[in-house]
Amino acid sequence: MSIDPLPMLLNFVAIILCQIAGNSVVNYLAIPIPGPVIGLLLLFTLLILRGRVPEGMDRVTAPLLKHMSLLFIPAGTGVLMHLDIIKNEWLPIVAVIALTTPLTLLITAATLRYCMGITDKKHKTMPPPIHHDK
Repeated sequence: MSIDPLPMLLNFVAIILCQIAGNSVVNYLAIPIPGPVIGLLLLFTLLILRGRVPEGMDRVTAPLLKHMSLLFIPAGTGVLMHLDIIKNEWLPIVAVIALTTPLTLLITAATLRYCMGITDKKHKTMPPPIHHDK
């Protein structure tokens, strides 16, 4: 069984184009959100509109997710570069982290429960799959 590299290549190009589009939106609108975040939201929207993850996307994203910790190096460097600001503003920073972390977890859990409910309803209304013997 051979793997067709074309879907993987097209999915990789789609991810890169979404990131470029996100950077373009941020530069054009001058908003204080990282371009890759906007690109990720764009990719997420495209996947939702499509209704499923395209073939080969998992083979493209798995290595990226495996080495995702490398993406935190610039953030860590930024923290070290601005340590004096953090020393002066530690209380508001800790307060924001303490408030937003549980809020993010609650929103994520609620979203997951909502999506699981949609999936359960879909599976209950769909006929069982037909299996063809080969």
